[in-house]
Amino acid sequence: MKIPVGLGGKFTLMNGPLHITINKTHAPLYSVKYVAPPIKDFMNFKNMTSNEVLLNLDNHLNLADSELVGGLVELTKRNDKTAKVDWNEHPITRKCLDDLKNRQPRLSAKHVAQTQLILEGLQVKD
Repeated sequence: MKIPVGLGGKFTLMNGPLHITINKTHAPLYSVKYVAPPIKDFMNFKNMTSNEVLLNLDNHLNLADSELVGGLVELTKRNDKTAKVDWNEHPITRKCLDDLKNRQPRLSAKHVAQTQLILEGLQVKD
């Protein structure tokens, strides 16, 4: 910024304010546009539809234990008792439940308790 020679002197006080140009750069706001990548990138099944939950559960081999249990819990919450869907014969849930049985020894106590709710909610007979 260049400061004019007569700024603040008698000349500017008699003739009114003096226009000073300020050169500004418009840099992008880093904090507003930048979104940090999540540290723990788990799938959130709570804001998905039932079909999206089923499509994501089809990829059950690549899901973590908590994601598999969380997806089945959300499917249990969306289970309509009047629709009479046989989750024992459904191909995706059958694969997920078989995988859940294989993962059972390494599940935490919370996931074991949720597994019981899943089996009851989906009315699994096996």
